[in-house]
Amino acid sequence: MVNCFSMVSPYHDPLGIALYPLAALINHSCNDNAVFRFDLPAQSMTISALRPITSGEQIFVSYIDITYPYYMRQARLKERYFFTCRCTKCSSDLMNEQTIRHTSEADENFLVEKRAYELLNSARKDTSITGPIQKLQYGIHILRKTCSWPLYQQPLASLRQELVVSLTAAGQLHLALIHAWIQYRLVDPQLMPEKHHPIRLIHQWLVVSLLKRIDPPIGNDLPTQMHNILERSIDLQTIISYTLSNLSTILKGESSESTFSRIVMSSYLQSAEQHSSVSRAKFNKEAEKLSLCANEILDKELVWGDAT
Repeated sequence: MVNCFSMVSPYHDPLGIALYPLAALINHSCNDNAVFRFDLPAQSMTISALRPITSGEQIFVSYIDITYPYYMRQARLKERYFFTCRCTKCSSDLMNEQTIRHTSEADENFLVEKRAYELLNSARKDTSITGPIQKLQYGIHILRKTCSWPLYQQPLASLRQELVVSLTAAGQLHLALIHAWIQYRLVDPQLMPEKHHPIRLIHQWLVVSLLKRIDPPIGNDLPTQMHNILERSIDLQTIISYTLSNLSTILKGESSESTFSRIVMSSYLQSAEQHSSVSRAKFNKEAEKLSLCANEILDKELVWGDAT
């Protein structure tokens, strides 16, 4: 069987299916050590290591989203690729699942998790402006209310990611930025420990993009902003400059200049021409102010009606 890869844009938005016979020789593991990346203008795919791979060690990529729980990963692999994964991550997750499966807390959490996935799927199909936002916020609320759901555990992480997209589409850029900041600072390091993981870099770039749309203000055609960042006396340009510098440093280590790399480097060079370099201490001072806004949102998620 020739493996089909899900083709994505430089920003990892899904585009379709691609056939790469040579790349299809690489096996799957939920504990992957490499990742595939597409570059549309060149119509090419590269395989990049996520961590050092020793001589003789097998290269593994993930055919699916490995942040999802064990039972969902197994179901998707069996449905699409017709095999059962027995990697180290799946073996460990299976043992943990068998240990807690029949406890009352596990049963209650499973029902909450099921409802949250229903809200996530419904929000993705909802074409209205406010409908997806309400569903996603409620899904986040019922998971957070259990007080046993880490921010990085699915489906909480996906609900927040979709919320960023929905808030941006609705013009609520300030609130979208706060949730993107939570994703970038608190969620991604747990889900993807590798700083050069492509999804983590995309989310970092998303923070920069939202900051640049907010400061300076882009006009009066947006709705009244919830949690107006500009009222918090935060030097957003400091966060932009430092984050862009960090991104460019990571991307300079890539073996080939991808479309995403060129976009980021161009933005970084433009920013460097307009603003002087920023020290880590100065960045931390401004980042802490933004993190305080994030903490306010996280507190409000525990109470439905205030989770905005």
